[in-house]
Amino acid sequence: MPMSEEARRRLLGTSADDRAPWETWNEAMDPMRGVPEHLKLAVEDYSKRRHTQTSSYNLEQVCRQQEMSTEMVKEYRFYKQEELTDTPERVGKIMDCFEFQKKLATIIPCYLSAVVRKGLSGLAVYKPKEYVEDGQVKVREWHYVCGVQVGFMHEYSSLWFDRHNLPLNEKWRGWRTVLLRLIQLGYVTEQQADKVFGPAEGIASRRYREQLYCFRNRPRREFDPANPTGKVI
Repeated sequence: MPMSEEARRRLLGTSADDRAPWETWNEAMDPMRGVPEHLKLAVEDYSKRRHTQTSSYNLEQVCRQQEMSTEMVKEYRFYKQEELTDTPERVGKIMDCFEFQKKLATIIPCYLSAVVRKGLSGLAVYKPKEYVEDGQVKVREWHYVCGVQVGFMHEYSSLWFDRHNLPLNEKWRGWRTVLLRLIQLGYVTEQQADKVFGPAEGIASRRYREQLYCFRNRPRREFDPANPTGKVI
């Protein structure tokens, strides 16, 4: 059975049309093309039926499910995590990152990287250390510590929380967090940090002082950078 002219044109597309493609674009993209008029009117009428709000039962169920989810994830929260919210107490003494670098340089040579990622600049300190690689003793002079908040730094770090009050990630990195990292890695002593930056004070300093206490009273073993001999003290 020979193909009709109309069917052939449909298969070949606009190339078989006497009109230019841009003249038939609207027709080709029309989803209601070829639909009877009474069906077009029915579709138009149905499209106007919209609900502006759901039922009170559905809202109650959503709230109920959200409360249940929040209750179930309580075990994944940090201990006393309300202390890690962005409050004036955690802002504390604001310090510019370059001021922090200058103060730290009075204890140990250091520099901040010019590369900034997610608002943080890499901090490196100078402390020659010997290590063995391929049977040869080499010296590593500069050591990466951690990222430092660019611009003005809060004293203590704070976190982001989701709608279930679970911790997500760091919102602001405080300069006390960087100091704690330096102390734990053995580049700075607690006494040096207190002398240059001042002792930690106030309610927001509890976690900082708690971690320093644990670090101060730890058993020092081989993996401890401050005690490379490996003897337990």
